Amino acid sequence: IDMKSSYLIGDQTTDILAAIRSSVKPIMVTTGIYKSGSYETEEYKKIAPTTFSSLTEASEYIMNFEK
Repeated sequence: IDMKSSYLIGDQTTDILAAIRSSVKPIMVTTGIYKSGSYETEEYKKIAPTTFSSLTEASEYIMNFEK
């Protein structure tokens, strides 16, 4: 696996931190436990990951970014 060319899509800040530690590109989706908008914690703001409201939007971003 080429980690530098890989993505990790997660729905929690801990997922995003795992992506960063693994040297993959982090993408946050707000479809999981953070549906109410409570994902914008201080830790989230510090990391400032690319964030989408659905897995479909995240997938489209990756497909367009990789063109």
